[in-house]
This record gives sequence, structure tokens and C-alpha cells, in this order.
Amino acid sequence: MRRLKFMDETTDFGLRGTFAKKKIMWIAVVIVTVFIALRKRMKRKESSKALLILLLAFVFQARAQNNAANITGTLYNIERSGKVYIFLVDEKSFKTPQSGIDTLILNAGYETLNFTFVNVQKGVYGIRCFQDINGNEKLDKGTFGPVEPWGLSWKKKKKFPFKFCDIAFETDSNKQIEIFLKL
Repeated sequence: MRRLKFMDETTDFGLRGTFAKKKIMWIAVVIVTVFIALRKRMKRKESSKALLILLLAFVFQARAQNNAANITGTLYNIERSGKVYIFLVDEKSFKTPQSGIDTLILNAGYETLNFTFVNVQKGVYGIRCFQDINGNEKLDKGTFGPVEPWGLSWKKKKKFPFKFCDIAFETDSNKQIEIFLKL
């Protein structure tokens, strides 16, 4: 399960590229440091082999990140108070309510909110979300369903009871999603 991320509506998603560059820079620094340490302990020929192995590891790491995509979305019909919980789900995590393989928590304050799940591996996913107006960190339900705004990444017309295939979408590149919250 991935780490929980907290954001608010002022988050500048454009900075993510800068963070990725810093990560690559730190990986390069680690590779050079390890190479220098190995070179001091090994003969010249052996240290060249070690450098080649480190560079190959770096290339494979970079390729693994290229297999990832960003899922960007917009939520509509947001109340002006509370927090919005957005869950990225796969078929397995869909079976557990109010959870997912990745979670974003955003502060409400506008009628629309933008969100992004970054570096999501290619696959089939869905999004479910709710707005916690009363601050108890869960979706409150009444006799006839939820009493707080909620939404799903519906594929087509809504039907109940819904299944994972009703909200699923495939990510093989960056994906844009729109979700309308409802009571």
C-alpha cells in the first residue's frame, strides 16, 4: 500500500517535475559516491565493472518510472467545508470500503477541486471519493444511502449495486477523470 498524501487546494502540481529531477540528481550522487568508494577498494578493471552495473541499475530504474502514468482529475459539486477523500482503487482494494491503493486528502473550499495521482503503474483502476463534512473521517450513511457527498469514476450510466467494472478505467498513459459528487 502506498503512503497517504495530504494536499490542499493551493498545491502546485507543476512542481512535481522539479521533485522528479531532484530524485534523479540524488540517485546520480549515490551512484558516483558508491563508485568512488568501490574504486578505492578494487582494482581499476573491477571498478569499471561495478560502474557498469550501477549505471545499468540506474537505467532500469528510469525505465520503470517511464512505465508509470499520472491520473489527473477534477471533482465537481464540492461543499465549502470539510475534507475530500479520494481513493485510487484496483479490483482487490475495491472490495474494502473507504480504502484504496493510494489516497489523497484535500481541503474543501471551492466548488471544484483538482487532484493528481502520480507515478501510477499501468493497469486497471477506479476512483471513489467522498467529502467528510462533519470531520469524522468516514462516509456517513443513512437509511437510504450516504448522507455526505460522494462520487465514483463511472464508465457509463450508473447502476446499483455497482461493481469494480462499472468504475474501472485502464491507464497506459496519463489519464484525465471528471467526477461529480452527489448526495
